[in-house]
Amino acid sequence: MKISCSKLGIHFNYKYLFKQVSLEFELGKAYGLLGPNGTGKSTLLKILSGFMEATDGSIEYNDEGTVINPTDYYKYISYVAPYMDLFEELTLIELLELHFKLKPLRPDYSLEKIIKILGFEGKEGRELRFFSSGMKQKLKLALGLYTDTPILILDEPCTNMDSNAKLWYQTELNTIINKRLILIATNDLEDVEQCTVKIDLKKLGFLPF
Repeated sequence: MKISCSKLGIHFNYKYLFKQVSLEFELGKAYGLLGPNGTGKSTLLKILSGFMEATDGSIEYNDEGTVINPTDYYKYISYVAPYMDLFEELTLIELLELHFKLKPLRPDYSLEKIIKILGFEGKEGRELRFFSSGMKQKLKLALGLYTDTPILILDEPCTNMDSNAKLWYQTELNTIINKRLILIATNDLEDVEQCTVKIDLKKLGFLPF
């Protein structure tokens, strides 16, 4: 699996957030996309994933020589971001069951194993609206980490998480670091310690909007 973007650009009200960006991302590598707030990290991830259209340029997903139709990009992606909401009226077990009906669960995992790894035993029947912000973020990351997709996209992954949760994130990320195509956008170097490639977006012309 490979993602190639050529001469990407996007503007809002005729002011470019970034332009002429050409990058290539390959399976088996983890990429840290670094830059201060407002430089377009989240926007770039949305464009790369097909959730937002660029003003200029093109993107191609290639799976061992087969070009993927943009309408099918979602099948290959697990996407985690603080601005993505959970169904807070659902219980923990209901959300896990729903998610893994829509996306494949990694073969070496079960719902019970995920709950245990998260330290959420006894909370299976609790509605998510009663979870703390850190617990919700940890749960979002678990949905991405334990879904069997070749591409994992993480935007500011450790938002609202304490030191123990961050350690869990680093440990679990390490188990897949060479097995998936991973994109991590952040302004915190600690989030991308294990990334094989780090990209300073300012050097590519990304500037605060």
